[in-house]
Amino acid sequence: MRKKDMKKFAEASQAFVNEIQMDRNLITEGWDQRHITCNVCNTKQDVLVDPARWATYMQGALVQDVWPEADAVYREQMIGLRSGYHVCNDCWGSMGDDYDDED
Repeated sequence: MRKKDMKKFAEASQAFVNEIQMDRNLITEGWDQRHITCNVCNTKQDVLVDPARWATYMQGALVQDVWPEADAVYREQMIGLRSGYHVCNDCWGSMGDDYDDED
């Protein structure tokens, strides 16, 4: 995948995540609202977390096993919540601007 295509994909993914993150529905009704801050740009985001899955994750399960249906952006947010270090999707996408992965 070319760098500009990856950036477009990342932007579209973030827009989708922002749209659905705080929308409560029958599935997310009992979920916790957590706050996460990007360590690069200090942007604050709110995410919804299923408390049962969060407990499983905090007991040492792998993020991809706990949220197999989630996209990479959401999984990175979960990793950031647990570790205390988070890089938002915008900053993550701009970190590779110095590198060209095209052949």
